[in-house]
Amino acid sequence: MAPSRARNDRKAKKSVKNKPAKSPTKPRKSHGKRGRKPGKSGSKAKDKAPKRKEERVEEKEEPTTARESPLKTPKNNLEGFFGLRGPNFLHKALTTCNDPNEMLQQFRAEEGILVPTLRPAVALLDLMDVRRYDFHMLCAEQLRQALMDRITSASKVARGEEKQRQLEALLDQCFVGLNLPLVRPIVLHVLGNLDTVADRYKKEIMNNKELYDVCDVPLRRQIWLDRKDLFEAEMFPLFDEWIAGRRKSMFELNTTSSLYSIPGNIRRQDPSLVKMVANIGDSVPLYGFVVDLIKSRYLSSGSPHYGTLRLDLLILLHESQPQIVNKADGFLYKFSYCMDACVRARHVDAKRCKEITDVLDILKRKDFSVFRDIAMILGEPQITYFNATSAMRLVQAVINQDGLPRDNNMLMFFMRLLGIGTHARDYVTEQLQKEAKLSAEICCTFLPKLCSVIVSVAARKVHSENVKTATLSLDALLPSLKREPVAVWLVLQWIAYLLRQNDQDLVQGLFAVFPQFVEKMPLGEEHLVHSVVMQLARTTQERVWSQAFADCIFRTYLASLDGKINGALHALWLMYYVYPKLEPRYRDAILQDILPQVSGDSLSRFPVAVQRIRHL
Repeated sequence: MAPSRARNDRKAKKSVKNKPAKSPTKPRKSHGKRGRKPGKSGSKAKDKAPKRKEERVEEKEEPTTARESPLKTPKNNLEGFFGLRGPNFLHKALTTCNDPNEMLQQFRAEEGILVPTLRPAVALLDLMDVRRYDFHMLCAEQLRQALMDRITSASKVARGEEKQRQLEALLDQCFVGLNLPLVRPIVLHVLGNLDTVADRYKKEIMNNKELYDVCDVPLRRQIWLDRKDLFEAEMFPLFDEWIAGRRKSMFELNTTSSLYSIPGNIRRQDPSLVKMVANIGDSVPLYGFVVDLIKSRYLSSGSPHYGTLRLDLLILLHESQPQIVNKADGFLYKFSYCMDACVRARHVDAKRCKEITDVLDILKRKDFSVFRDIAMILGEPQITYFNATSAMRLVQAVINQDGLPRDNNMLMFFMRLLGIGTHARDYVTEQLQKEAKLSAEICCTFLPKLCSVIVSVAARKVHSENVKTATLSLDALLPSLKREPVAVWLVLQWIAYLLRQNDQDLVQGLFAVFPQFVEKMPLGEEHLVHSVVMQLARTTQERVWSQAFADCIFRTYLASLDGKINGALHALWLMYYVYPKLEPRYRDAILQDILPQVSGDSLSRFPVAVQRIRHL
């Protein structure tokens, strides 16, 4: 038994030894059959594996670049300008440190707001999911505003050279951050508080349009002193906006807020005019340059609205910067203020009359250049209209008193103002080197004939004589009307008086007799056309128009105006008041003639209410 057990044990040991020896051979054979193919595929897998990792890295990096912090952008890179530890430092530290978390904690502790009492609040904000960036940006804005307030208070305390020295020292430190949105307001605030800015700073701003557009007005004002072209580019759009507003007022459907009735204090609230005054500020050279621009635009366009701009700019600027006006235009302001007060009160008393006369007499002898500005202001439409209505009222008073026109001092005063205003263009162009006195034709010929015609017309109307025979005596006025714009204004006011008396036949006879009403004569100017149309609109609310009179106005006068004036728009504006008083067929015929001449572009410049007239 013992030998047999020994043999069995030896066999078992051999089988155990042989089994592990055979097991590696089978995989080797199996690997040997696939060895070369898997070897090649394995090498390819090794080559592709890094590419997959790189693709994953790129996929992870895309969202991080999309959500990159604004501080990492070049515009807000404080690290490059002020040497602060920023993105470049973090990138280098994170790639070289052993523990990134510890490094970030240390960076937060060193670069955060080092206020011990604030640390618990920061931890609380972290729990509330408030980003550290938002919190720090809010703190930066508060600190920036506090610094700007300190700069403002310091500039008020320090004066002269001390103020200039302190602000320039601060500017040298912060000017490098002008391109940074975080620091730019501080730099611009310092520049705005400087009395004089160095040329190197202004040159840097002028070469960068983005910086120029965000500059404050005080800083731009110093740039404009050197670059008048930039100042012109800033002021010309404001001029155009102002003139468009004046032309828009001619087409307001409310006659009480028209060109001749709107008060001056309301007119001076125009945003474009307020911005002009803000651009000028306390700079006397810029004020003088603006006056030159207004005169040049007045000469090139001939629009009397630039006289309104000259008047309103002078009065509004005196309210904000009286020292400028007193230094440059003291006499002119005194005259303008008196005239504006008289127009607002619609009356001139003896005291105002003496003040205005004294200013005119002094300036025509000592400083005729200021007298030219006075002529430009007297040519302003509302002042001209006021002088004409006052003069015509006094003509009626002379007739009632059986007196002579030249013996009425107040009438001669208004005729003098009206004569200066109607010849304003000749004064500004220096064609007239001294004041042109009222001609003998006006004082001794036209005014007596006008009084005679008014009396004769009234007498023939009382005796019920034919109105056509009454108009024959008007031929004596034609020579003066062709040569003197003053005469045209007076006759125009007489027409307004006749319209208020509902003398349609006589007005129709006037339009038929006077060829300058339908030709390119003084009544072809747009503000005069508006005066005629306004008087017609006021009377149509109470009186019924005859078809013959309507033909005289629409087809004879308005249809024959110069191409520079859009007579169709004036006719369309007048039709708004006339159409209830006309027959439907005749009204439709007039509208068919008017509407094709009015384009949508021209209507878009005026109130929306005017556009409704097209659909009446």
